[in-house]
Amino acid sequence: MSFDPPDRDYRGIVKRWLVLIAVGVLVVACSGGRPAMSEWAERWNETVASLPDPADVASLEDPRPLCDEVVATIRTKSVELVPTPDAALDGPVDAWVRVAEEMFFECPPRSGEIQGFDEGYGELAQYQAEVTAVING
Repeated sequence: MSFDPPDRDYRGIVKRWLVLIAVGVLVVACSGGRPAMSEWAERWNETVASLPDPADVASLEDPRPLCDEVVATIRTKSVELVPTPDAALDGPVDAWVRVAEEMFFECPPRSGEIQGFDEGYGELAQYQAEVTAVING
């Protein structure tokens, strides 16, 4: 007794499915785009506001618990900032997130790039000014 497969063109079916999947992926990829400036700016402002006041950090004997909380917040909120609504924001936003995360991860910052919270907050202010200029554009 031999088994004869049904007469179906499996290759044709597979090719049609592959074409449909490719078209679906292309449609999804092309529809991504950048978010509206107003919606994104709201998320940006919330992220910036989530950082503690420099005086509050300086007044703590052991800032590590606060720093750990801030790092977690930055990592959570930074995901909502990408993509940016304008390519001019990509660099300053990425730099702001990098500096903020590094500054609070080291707690207090002592790396070659950032020597203390004052310097870190100063860098963050520069990047924030760049972002604000594009937002108000």
